[in-house]
Amino acid sequence: MTLIYHEQYTAGIMADEIMKKLKEHDDRFDEIKKRLDGHDDQLETIALTVADNKERLDRVEHTTGKVAERLVGMESRLERVEQNMVTKQDHNEMMNTLDEIVKLVRKKDEETTFMSAHVKRVEEKTDKNTADIQKIKPLVGLKATS
Repeated sequence: MTLIYHEQYTAGIMADEIMKKLKEHDDRFDEIKKRLDGHDDQLETIALTVADNKERLDRVEHTTGKVAERLVGMESRLERVEQNMVTKQDHNEMMNTLDEIVKLVRKKDEETTFMSAHVKRVEEKTDKNTADIQKIKPLVGLKATS
């Protein structure tokens, strides 16, 4: 009976050791599960961050599209401005022409002033000569006219 008892005793010890190992494994699995649960929380946070970043990226893409549209509009406006703008050379030519016109106008103004004074002197001489002629006519036998 000793042999049977010994086998039973050994089997009992083995069963206890197996149960002990199973308990150790359960404890390790529980630790691993806790760590995985922590990772799940981290992954959920990462997923929320990715979703938020996707929304932000979509808004940035939308804004970028609007900026691109405005840029195209500005380019066409700039082309129209370039077509219609005066270059520095054009400006200089126009200023030179205006300077020449101003010189001509000043010269004509001076000539007009001199001519006006000349005409006034001629009219004064004519008036004096007419008055003198009116005085001389009766003396030479001509009838004076008014």
